[in-house]
Amino acid sequence: MTDLDIDELKEAMTSLFPNEKYRKICLRLFLEALNKANSCGNNKWGAYYYNEGVRLLVGNLIVLTIHKNSIWMALDKQSLNEMKDTQILEESHLWRWETGDYSEYKPVPSKNGYYTPSNKDLYIWPLIRDLHFRYIEKVANKYKWLNYKSQSNHSDKLLYYLKDELGLQSIPIPIYSDTEFETAEEIPANENTNLYEGAKKQITVNAYERNPTARKKCLDNYGYKCSVCGFDFEEVYGKIGAGYIHVHHLKPLNEINEKYKVDPINDLRPVCPNCHSMLHRTKFSIEQLREKLRRNVI
Repeated sequence: MTDLDIDELKEAMTSLFPNEKYRKICLRLFLEALNKANSCGNNKWGAYYYNEGVRLLVGNLIVLTIHKNSIWMALDKQSLNEMKDTQILEESHLWRWETGDYSEYKPVPSKNGYYTPSNKDLYIWPLIRDLHFRYIEKVANKYKWLNYKSQSNHSDKLLYYLKDELGLQSIPIPIYSDTEFETAEEIPANENTNLYEGAKKQITVNAYERNPTARKKCLDNYGYKCSVCGFDFEEVYGKIGAGYIHVHHLKPLNEINEKYKVDPINDLRPVCPNCHSMLHRTKFSIEQLREKLRRNVI
């Protein structure tokens, strides 16, 4: 995933999809799938640009990718098997089945392929869209939220670009939150690190945003070692542990009102999952839990 600013993203998209008509057709179809994913849960999907295209993810799976000449899509395998006549797909020059490593998914059974968008298509897209939407629903039903690593890859900037490019009044933005692990509101890189948490979005009790940008600011400052026990996943597990750590909000979020100013440097700390659980279970401060651990170990 490439992190670009809006102007760079616009330039990259124009370079990747120089034909404006094709680009806008693809983006409109992408928007349809994005809206469907959002209707299944605004914490279950994400989207990002990379050097070969634009991706939509739901749960643990990539469900759609816009490529230079076609759109790769995952279709619901069960629905395909139940179709009385799939000949229309087999015979269409607008659709071809994936034959490589990603021809199907097993966690949520799919059959995948490539669609070539066309303004003149009145039959193939509605059929494919229905099969694709059914697949998105099944994936969203299987997974509680978007894969945590994919949350960090998600790009709000891509969505703002999409909104501008298609002249939309608004566009869905995913909200990654749960009641177990809380972090702070997003802090844009070019803004001061103070803001009012909870003032920007309506939130449910104990469910604040887990935003990759705030997390990144915290970890850029403190690193990836647990602030309580010093555990470093990369040191112990190697590459598979790189970049893995939880982020703990020092003040319980249910005690924070809309006037509270949150700062990722002063209010967030990296902690391992075990210590994070103990912090929430005991309501200890990081210093108190560290001292208890020191006494028990010694």
